[in-house]
Formats: sequence, structure tokens, C-alpha cells
Amino acid sequence: MDRRQFFKITGFSALAMLVNPAKVLAAVARDGGLRRGCTVEVLRCECYSDLQCRYLDDPEAGRCPRFKVGQKISVTAGNISRLADDRQFCSKAWRVLEPYVRTAIGNSEKDLCMNSDGQAAKIVCCPDGTRPVVFKITAH
Repeated sequence: MDRRQFFKITGFSALAMLVNPAKVLAAVARDGGLRRGCTVEVLRCECYSDLQCRYLDDPEAGRCPRFKVGQKISVTAGNISRLADDRQFCSKAWRVLEPYVRTAIGNSEKDLCMNSDGQAAKIVCCPDGTRPVVFKITAH
């Protein structure tokens, strides 16, 4: 977190405490403070061989080689910019995942759903039509 962002957050926090301190303290206690990151978990790696045979140059391409079911990738504010550069995610998947990952890290639940365990999570799918990967983003 850089200085500008730190001062912005602390400034808004101080202002909120002046307006309604009980409500702010209750929200912090409920959320456990600021979220520091999220986990991206691979739920499914699908393969539609009939579509691959019909539409791809390599009809036996198979499942996505980049991900395995159960794989978990921890994302923090410090490593989010390196994930796409390190090729940990392909560009198609990252384009879909990035807004939700940033939402989870930014302590915002507007685009995340609360699951039965009380965790903010989102299910997102890679847009590859012949071998999509299904991800679960969980804020922590």
C-alpha cells in the first residue's frame, strides 16, 4: 500500500468515526478488519472434445494445461500486478477474474456473494469455449 492510499483510507476512517463511531466499529468487528487478499481456487477444468474436433486446429488439445482441479492461488494487494506478468493466469482467464479479485482485495462485497459459511465468494468461468476452467474467488 502506498502512502497516498494509506492516507486516503485513514482519512475516510477518521471521518466515518466522527459521523457514527458505533457503526464503524461494528463493521470492523464483523469483517475482522480490512481484508488483505483472496484465494482463487480451481473448481473444474472442462473439456468439450466434440467442439475441439470441429473447430480447433488441434482436435486433441484436451483440457487447459495451465490449471489443475483443487489448485489454489493466493492473491494479495502486493502480488496482484505480477500475476498476469508471471503468466500464472492466461490473458483470457485474467480478464474475467481481475475485477472480482480486485473487489475481494478492496474489502468490497458488491460483486461477491455471501456463501453459507459467511464468506464472500464468487464463481467465475474462463471464456474458452472448448476447455473452460471454473474458478472460485474467496475473500479473506
